Amino acid sequence: MKQKILVLFIRPYSFFDERDKVIEGITVYYVNVSPSNGVQGYGYLPMKANLDISKSSSFKDISGLYDGIFEFVPTSKNLMKVKLVDVEFLSKYELKLG
Repeated sequence: MKQKILVLFIRPYSFFDERDKVIEGITVYYVNVSPSNGVQGYGYLPMKANLDISKSSSFKDISGLYDGIFEFVPTSKNLMKVKLVDVEFLSKYELKLG
């Protein structure tokens, strides 16, 4: 499933877990381009997702407009949630305040 998102910030991470295995990835902060309609609130809710480190080359420009690729994944309680799994760059986006 694709949805347009505005990526505002990315941060790579790398650390060792309790078994001395290297854990690497990218934390992505984004907002959906379509504002919330009032069901969960109003406006643009900032979201955070973690992607595999191999996806870092997908980020061409920050801040930027991307097609977010989402999948349904099961949770530990056998519920389904939507998870950002990849992005496709569309265009640079410059935030202008004021």
